[in-house]
Amino acid sequence: MSGYTPNIPAASDRPSQSQAQILSNFQTLNSTYGVDHYDFTTATTNQGKHQKVTFPAQAADPTTIANELALYAKNVGGDLGLYVREASNGQISQLFSSISSTIAAPNFVVLLDGLKLVGTTDTVPAFSPGGNFTVTYTAPFTTCFGVLFSVVQTAGIGAVDIVLTNFADASASFRRTAGGTYTTIFVVAFGV
Repeated sequence: MSGYTPNIPAASDRPSQSQAQILSNFQTLNSTYGVDHYDFTTATTNQGKHQKVTFPAQAADPTTIANELALYAKNVGGDLGLYVREASNGQISQLFSSISSTIAAPNFVVLLDGLKLVGTTDTVPAFSPGGNFTVTYTAPFTTCFGVLFSVVQTAGIGAVDIVLTNFADASASFRRTAGGTYTTIFVVAFGV
């Protein structure tokens, strides 16, 4: 702690000798505690409670003993995420990924096993012969495993005339096979 003086007062000190250091220590403790908590001088019902929890990135996964969990941040390939490690140096699971901070309108979730689900919506283009179109995900994958989709059909309601032709790590390709009237396509892709 910056500004904190340990080991005061000395056994031989009179209180007046260490008073300035003791006052400085109390001020340092209050301001340092106040980084993530309501500080000691906050006279409300929130006194002593967390305002937020800050996790600096760890260089390595922490060790855990029986009956304890570790919640921590780490950076993997430029992606800062929140992780949990189970008891007795058990399984490590990613809870959250910061990749969303680089995307204007993210719409995804990372499951405990690391599987990422990305939801995307887009406008369905007007029909034209051989009408292929592409939907780009709001967050790309390292490896995309599959795609599910649904469309909003406003006229010519019946069999859906849109088929998935291909998917990749950043987008999915579709083809219109007939001229139904559609407004929106909803795409859910999953991968890592």
